Amino acid sequence: MTHDYRWLYDTVRKRFESDEAMEAFLPEALTPDELKQKGDDRYLSAMSQRVFQAGMQHSMVDAKWPAFEEAFWGFVPLKTPNSFWIFARSWAAASVSLSPACRVPTSSTCGIYWPNAALA
Repeated sequence: MTHDYRWLYDTVRKRFESDEAMEAFLPEALTPDELKQKGDDRYLSAMSQRVFQAGMQHSMVDAKWPAFEEAFWGFVPLKTPNSFWIFARSWAAASVSLSPACRVPTSSTCGIYWPNAALA
């Protein structure tokens, strides 16, 4: 079974003056060697950022991402305390919410309320 996504292409194309302008807007894919050089922390960070963007304004997540990196220990799996993984597994059950500071564009902090998990 094949799907026709021409409608999506046509919708996006309307936002640009030409095909070339649209193509220039797209990010350049990394080579296999460049992908291999990325650490697990960068993959985990990128995936987490997309998850947060799915539920919040992209501009807010992008502006606060350095604070997210700090709050989640740079997303380095071996440095991340067990409390993070408890938090991650319970995300769907989620009594987790961002602190009000995250909604303030001028705030430099982004506190996370951790459900029943002590920060290590």
